[in-house]
Amino acid sequence: MSRRIKSSSTLTRRALLRGSAGLIALPLLPSWSRAAAPNPKRFVAIYQPGGVLQRPQGSQRHNVDEWTPQHSGGQLTKLGATLAAAQPHIQDILQISNTKWGGYHEGRTRLGQVGAIGHIGEHPAYLTGSCLVGDPEVPATWKTLETDDASIDRKIASISGKAPLTLGVSPYTSWQVLERLSWQDHRTGIARTQTPDELFAKVYGDPSGDVEGKAAIDHVRRSILDGAVEDIQSLKTKINASDKRHLDDYLTRLREAEQNVGKILGGQCAPPDAPAAVDTKQYAELMVDLALLALQCDATRVVTLSIWPSGGGVGRNCGQYIAGISPENVSLDFHRFTHHSTLTTNVGDTYNTSLLLDDFRRSLKWSAGLFTRFIEGLKGATDPDGSTMLYNSLIMYGSMLGDGDHHEYSRCARVVAGQCGGAVKTGRLLDGGGQYIDNILPEILSLFDYKRADGSEQTKVGVSNGRLSLR
Repeated sequence: MSRRIKSSSTLTRRALLRGSAGLIALPLLPSWSRAAAPNPKRFVAIYQPGGVLQRPQGSQRHNVDEWTPQHSGGQLTKLGATLAAAQPHIQDILQISNTKWGGYHEGRTRLGQVGAIGHIGEHPAYLTGSCLVGDPEVPATWKTLETDDASIDRKIASISGKAPLTLGVSPYTSWQVLERLSWQDHRTGIARTQTPDELFAKVYGDPSGDVEGKAAIDHVRRSILDGAVEDIQSLKTKINASDKRHLDDYLTRLREAEQNVGKILGGQCAPPDAPAAVDTKQYAELMVDLALLALQCDATRVVTLSIWPSGGGVGRNCGQYIAGISPENVSLDFHRFTHHSTLTTNVGDTYNTSLLLDDFRRSLKWSAGLFTRFIEGLKGATDPDGSTMLYNSLIMYGSMLGDGDHHEYSRCARVVAGQCGGAVKTGRLLDGGGQYIDNILPEILSLFDYKRADGSEQTKVGVSNGRLSLR
């Protein structure tokens, strides 16, 4: 996928298409199940920083709870308002309650100085269970994790050898290392892919660095299926009717995604620190759709998605990303919305707390909608044996925090969807018993049958001190 494309002036369109045959990744087809290979397991991790809208314990900050579900004897009956869009899929969901962020409770989330810097380090902790180290007063030193290990997405990806997709839908702040979910080791946080155009190229073709080469492959990308129709028709003569339906459905959605990339960004790939001024609700949904296509064609089996920075900053305004933000707050960032009560606004602030609450609610539903979109996409696609891709996947969505208003470090917001091949018992509310939410990390590695180089099981990830069973 990294082959270099020559100048468009020296290549015909057909030659380009022929040379790009590997750019069209095809989905797993039902007839291929005769190869007796087990269904692939897939992992998706979506991070929502800053907590959710959950009634605080022992506090009068506010009296609103849109996260806690209704249940009967531990069986989920109704999801909270934030997750309402996922209600039709409630039997495929497991919501976790009564946990805490282990790093904070061991006094290590704030670079060794509890109370110094707030919730710094929540992004890295999500998939590593580890804490940032450095001088609390010198941000330039906040570059490494306490535990020298890779994040669980990298470990799971290593099983199949297929590279994970590391995605984001909002720009970095100046503290980039603090906003990275995926880590190769304690010093190497993985930069995320941030535009649909860049993601399309990553999965279906890698533009070369020179301008002419980029133009050539962009020309191919814009109509890649047109020139490949001959090869596709040839393939159709060799597969059965069921395979043809799967292939037609996949290619139709690929065509739609390809066209939407050009429609939204005009074929231009914006740099990560200066995203194009587009309707990012559509932009974010397209990123999810492209990731779903990559999962379906088995180009990857692991996706991580970072939605917002953990802190605020100029240029991170939610009004650019979400339709319906109140005019008074259109230039505010998500972090400002989390602090919506009168007790968490600063002296001299003139914010309308009612509007802050409304916009926090709207922002949470928007990001939870991306989680639902992954559920629907995987549930609507099948693996070779006829089971849904969701059944063979695990999607994790949540935060290292509980209530967002005062950044509660207990009752961490966490929900998973999918059965990971039948191992995870969904449709219920799981009481974590007050244990570390970090304990979910070794459990996930076990669900994916991850083994160390010596063949042993990894039983500890970061600050985890046990295993939070999802079975």
